[in-house]
Amino acid sequence: MVVVMVTYIFNMSKKTYIKVNGDWKEVTNIWRNVSSVWQDEVMSYIKVSGTWKECMVYDSVSANPDYLNYSESGGNQNSNITSSDTWSSSIQSDPDSIINSVTASGSSGDPCTIDVKSNGDMGTKSATVRVTVGSAHDDIDICQDGTMEECG
Repeated sequence: MVVVMVTYIFNMSKKTYIKVNGDWKEVTNIWRNVSSVWQDEVMSYIKVSGTWKECMVYDSVSANPDYLNYSESGGNQNSNITSSDTWSSSIQSDPDSIINSVTASGSSGDPCTIDVKSNGDMGTKSATVRVTVGSAHDDIDICQDGTMEECG
């Protein structure tokens, strides 16, 4: 089963459609417009074989790219985050303390900027930054002065 979500505004109300097995199905929800941003207020429902059924809402987050390679001089790089809600990031692993800073949080579409220190020609180093939304997470692997295979 392939599910694709599409939303649009129609006559000052918001409707959501999903594609299930090739057929577009309307999902009903109660929406509210808060400061020009549409937000769902209660659980969504979909009509399946004449019966309205509650839709499940899942947390999701994806980092692109999920691998960043830095030269020995370090610097800033971005990974673009797509998420179902506000995301937060944390340093998951940094055994050689190469990370200067990481964007703490953002919204879907915001970049997570990771600043890596110069390693002073001390060889290949690695770290991992985790981006989290609710129960979902995605890791951004960082390699400095080496290849991903060398960073392990």
